[in-house]
Amino acid sequence: MVNNFLYTFIKDQLLESQHGFIPRRGTLTAWKEIVNKVLDADYIYECDLKQFFPSIHVDYISNALLTSGMPEGIVR
Repeated sequence: MVNNFLYTFIKDQLLESQHGFIPRRGTLTAWKEIVNKVLDADYIYECDLKQFFPSIHVDYISNALLTSGMPEGIVR
């Protein structure tokens, strides 16, 4: 009930990708949106470099990614 009350005040400020605590939207609708975007994507990047390479400096990795052709917006 509190969620519905708060939602009426903030609904215009929410992003289209927001699924949590939104009426008729949740985990299932979020997964459906993700799957559709992944199926239509030319490239998919997933990185968790901080824990996987804790001793490599971020600038080195960024330069390597830029050199390999990854778009600068994604690298930054």
